[in-house]
Amino acid sequence: MKCPKCGHDNRDDALFCNACGARLSDSDPAPAGQDPTPVPTGDSATPIGVYEPPTPKRPSKFRLALRALIAVLLFIGLMFLCQSCVISGYLSSLMMQNGMAAAAAQNGMAFSAETVQEMMNELIQSVYDNIAVILLIANLLTLLLICLIFRLRHRNPVEEFALHFVNPLRLAEFAVFGTAVNVLISVALSYIPLPEEIIESFEITYSGLNGSNLPIEILAVVIAGPLVEEILFRGIAMTRLGPTFGAAAAVILSSLLFGLAHGTPIAVGYAFLLGILLALIFLRYRSILPCIVFHIFFNFTSYWLTRLGEGAQTIVFFVSIPLAVVLAISALGTYPRFDDVICDAAGCIRVKDPEKQAVIDDVRRLRTKSDASAEEVEALRERWKEAGKKR
Repeated sequence: MKCPKCGHDNRDDALFCNACGARLSDSDPAPAGQDPTPVPTGDSATPIGVYEPPTPKRPSKFRLALRALIAVLLFIGLMFLCQSCVISGYLSSLMMQNGMAAAAAQNGMAFSAETVQEMMNELIQSVYDNIAVILLIANLLTLLLICLIFRLRHRNPVEEFALHFVNPLRLAEFAVFGTAVNVLISVALSYIPLPEEIIESFEITYSGLNGSNLPIEILAVVIAGPLVEEILFRGIAMTRLGPTFGAAAAVILSSLLFGLAHGTPIAVGYAFLLGILLALIFLRYRSILPCIVFHIFFNFTSYWLTRLGEGAQTIVFFVSIPLAVVLAISALGTYPRFDDVICDAAGCIRVKDPEKQAVIDDVRRLRTKSDASAEEVEALRERWKEAGKKR
């Protein structure tokens, strides 16, 4: 049963929404084995008792908010748990392969501190050298476990992730939008005087993602990484934090978690700002699909931007400034257009203008007709244009 207030999918027998606490039904079913109708006894037809269902207790806002926050943190923790398990498994296999574990078992504490430190440095360096493969396996494992959790709870993962269809033209805009935003952030960071320690920690952390195995890096950083992160920090976080904390608090909180997940100070800073932008995109479209496309092309831009010369980067930077502004207005400011309404198969679009909302409702009714004509669609398009002119 979908909540009429927030759209969350609840159990069919639920009385209150599990996300926002709104009442789902005006009538309360009688308990099993108890008849809600009057019960006559003996020779008299007068009922001696009528079942009066107990008034269910509405969950408090604090309880709902705490439960939503814990659920989000558990899912994010699952991602880090998968990464830790993959890294531990890789280190164990590496130690077994190099005979380190057998040597340690035979010699006991015979290793000197220098030898132990040298072996640890080799293991850590090996992890950095193969970080792309590790992240790819960890992200795929995280995605598998998340889908499995929802399936075991008889939930549709696509609905839980808010992975709804969006106008393909919009997706093309978000692809260019993500590229332009990456150029702005990357070039701007190169001109900001930051302490060398911060820059060095950032370069060391992400040095393993610029190795020689480019196909694996593309799969891990450009495809699998954005997919899992958008599912967690927008699809799961925003759909659970929004109904209880409110839209503004959900944007800030999900963006803060998204930034902290990136570790180094530089990455935390720009990931927090990027998280706010992605959360606003999600609020507008009620789908993580535009966020995924934006995130994929944002990450992909880093691979070709660093290979440009300083002069070429400066030209691309100044071109990206008006491009990002125009795309932000087009993708967010003018949403929705009539083509977006036609592609709103999930029924997510809501507008404040009553005339446009009436057109949206007519489009949805028209979609259910098998004999809908092009003339009817064109008439609705004209109504949409007229409503926009009046506004």
